[in-house]
Amino acid sequence: MIEHKLYVGRILHIPHWPPPTQPAAPGGFHTLAAANYHVARPTKHYSFSRRWEDRFVGVQATNAIVPGQGAPHRDFVWLPWIAGVITEVTTTEDVLTGPMSGCWVVVYQRNGHRCVGHVGTDNDQVSNAAVKQAWNTFAANNQNGLRGFNPSDAWPTFPAQLAADGGPHILGLVTSDDRLFSVLTWAQNVQPVGGPVVVRIAGVQEVASSSVQDLSNLT
Repeated sequence: MIEHKLYVGRILHIPHWPPPTQPAAPGGFHTLAAANYHVARPTKHYSFSRRWEDRFVGVQATNAIVPGQGAPHRDFVWLPWIAGVITEVTTTEDVLTGPMSGCWVVVYQRNGHRCVGHVGTDNDQVSNAAVKQAWNTFAANNQNGLRGFNPSDAWPTFPAQLAADGGPHILGLVTSDDRLFSVLTWAQNVQPVGGPVVVRIAGVQEVASSSVQDLSNLT
């Protein structure tokens, strides 16, 4: 389970995820093929001071997220989001999704399978109403095993920023045993041209699921 590989203080290289296929209209479920990734083993960068003599200052570890499967405890499925629909994957593995700015991440049974979904909301009131209505109708009639949370709500205050930190970049994680985590990272001010998104992990919190009643009445 990858929550054990997301260390606070660690630099994470996040790839530019392939854009998902677009649905024809807002509302309803949009099933995506499982996209497998893994958290690669860390590389370490050692710092030295040359003021008077070479002195060891510290070490910064970096993990890259790369396509394909690795060791089981490093594997996950990436779930993209699309405004106005519930993107979902059918999988028994960990699922990571984001960036989060107010959307809900949900776990449920559909067509006899475990699914993880991202209820895609944005600033468009029409598409927001359509996707929430679609989700609330489904959730009210499919409450067995229903779990979910809003990863952004886990951070009423943010951990301290360092000099190299830019804006927040929140990810939602659902583990294979349906535990829920919010991962707060800071995007780094200096980003490689054409490379991955570089972030620093600032906090990882396990979050209790919202009640079935709340999950059936997203507003």
